[in-house]
Amino acid sequence: MDAITEIRLKSESKKTVRYPTAKVNITWAGRGADEAIATANTNNRGSAPRQTVYGIGIQKKWMFAATINGSESFCTLDGTFCAMPEISEDGLSASGYLIGWRGADISGSAGAFANAQTIVVSFPHMTVFGFILNGDTPMGEYPVDFTVTAKSDGVTIKTVYVTGNTSVAYLGNFGVNLQNVNALEFKITRWNKAGGFVKITAAYDKFTAERDGSDIVDMAVLEEADGAVGTLPFGNVSANELTLSLQNIDDKYFRGNTTSAYNNLAMAGRRVEPFLGFKIDGDAGDTLYAPKGVFWTGDWNIPESGTTASTTALDRLGMLQDVEYNGIGGFNTVDDVAARSHWDGENLYDILSDVLGDLRMSYGPMMDLEYDIDQELRTVTIPLAYFERQSYFDVIRTVAEAGSAYAFMDNPTEAEKAIAADRGNTDCADILRVKRINNFWSSDRLEIIVNAEKITQRDYVEKNPMMRRDDVVNVVSVPYCEYVVGDDGTPEAAGDTMVIVRGVESSIMEYGRREYEVSENKLVQTQEQAAELADGILSIFSGAPVTAEINTYGDVTRAVGDIIIVPEYQKRGIDKAAYYAVTRINTEYGDGMRQSITCRRLGDYE
Repeated sequence: MDAITEIRLKSESKKTVRYPTAKVNITWAGRGADEAIATANTNNRGSAPRQTVYGIGIQKKWMFAATINGSESFCTLDGTFCAMPEISEDGLSASGYLIGWRGADISGSAGAFANAQTIVVSFPHMTVFGFILNGDTPMGEYPVDFTVTAKSDGVTIKTVYVTGNTSVAYLGNFGVNLQNVNALEFKITRWNKAGGFVKITAAYDKFTAERDGSDIVDMAVLEEADGAVGTLPFGNVSANELTLSLQNIDDKYFRGNTTSAYNNLAMAGRRVEPFLGFKIDGDAGDTLYAPKGVFWTGDWNIPESGTTASTTALDRLGMLQDVEYNGIGGFNTVDDVAARSHWDGENLYDILSDVLGDLRMSYGPMMDLEYDIDQELRTVTIPLAYFERQSYFDVIRTVAEAGSAYAFMDNPTEAEKAIAADRGNTDCADILRVKRINNFWSSDRLEIIVNAEKITQRDYVEKNPMMRRDDVVNVVSVPYCEYVVGDDGTPEAAGDTMVIVRGVESSIMEYGRREYEVSENKLVQTQEQAAELADGILSIFSGAPVTAEINTYGDVTRAVGDIIIVPEYQKRGIDKAAYYAVTRINTEYGDGMRQSITCRRLGDYE
């Protein structure tokens, strides 16, 4: 969302008369909905056809042998070409780079191939409307003449003929929704370069449908970075949630309704991008939206006697609860030992970068993963770091705990979207952020605040301030243990687990003894690190936190982590306000739009 759109939406949210609206983009098939496989009839030695079903990765001009007069070959050494990276055994990973399908046959003088170059993308039976076929952007090469055939169990349903194409990135469609398709066959007969071979970086189906406010019965987006009362947001990893109910008066989502393109598509794992916004000046003006991230659906509830199709969806962190870490390069390899991957004297920033980078390269549905790790995690060095087999969600939580950080999914900035696009992720709609707690909860943030939004009494329906004594912590225990590499190549404890205890006497005197025990974390290995964790917790949570729950009319641009100025008392000539950090946002759209936010007090506003 650009700055101008954000300003206009925030202004609209404060108007007395508003026209809220919403929409969702649902990927019913294609990349992000189902894993597919791709096979080609010819392959160069450095070909990775499986990469084409995602089409994500950094592209470069890869070194290859060019042909002169059909007889001689030479390596192009003009300084712009790069050596091709090694491709993994599964044909998917190439160290974050995109190679794609590279054919073996050479085109003739007019770019025509004597034999059609063919790649077939297979997937579960789906409804297909469109398709994508991309050439090689750095090389400026692409297919000119080709056909795309949709098939169901080997039987042709429809073929599209394309001639004279001049685009490296081709987005096409079949004109109608084709049901029960489980394969797309791409046949390339002419290339835009004589004496060249096919270089295809993306070839997959696409069926994304937009549903606007008239199709949405109700929708709620929950974004949070804080836990419940009585818990600390220390090492917190929260999965945001979307609840969605679509209109089904015409029975389009019923399984078995063969007249509908959606009859067998309402199932778990569908990619959903929700948007909330306003019609500016009613139907007479523009309609502007704020993106609210990316979610993947659970099961759908479509009652036979009802008129709705409903589902609950979790964000990317929610997905990672079901994806297993088995060590670097050992993704979902059940016979691998995760602990064999270990780091000697590395900082948490580099460790987490290695883990997330390997996940992105190894697991197709995560090839569009973008992440932003707090630079301060570079200051936390672990003598011997490793992770046992567990979910990636738990790996991230382990790092967050060891680094006094928290993790959450967020909307990317325009600059972050541009960076993602440079590596081929043109659909970037979410980003994983891992932030130090002191950069969020601490009153030190107030020293760098330039402009904070001021909430007025006319902006909300109700405000409920609270002092949460249950969240006070004034005695902290942190266990730590030293590790060494054992004879089997995996780390093991070098001695007993020790515990360091720190407290704040003044807080104990005021609130009583409030203890907090940090769970054992294999990344906490020294007394100094344990003491730093304890002191960091006490510095923020030894005083009773003041929170506010505010029911507002709904600002769709508001995000977790925002600093806002909240009025505390405006009576009897007193105008008292304070800085608060937003920790939780629940936005509901239905008959209108309402938003409930929870925020934590940081300090006085003068």
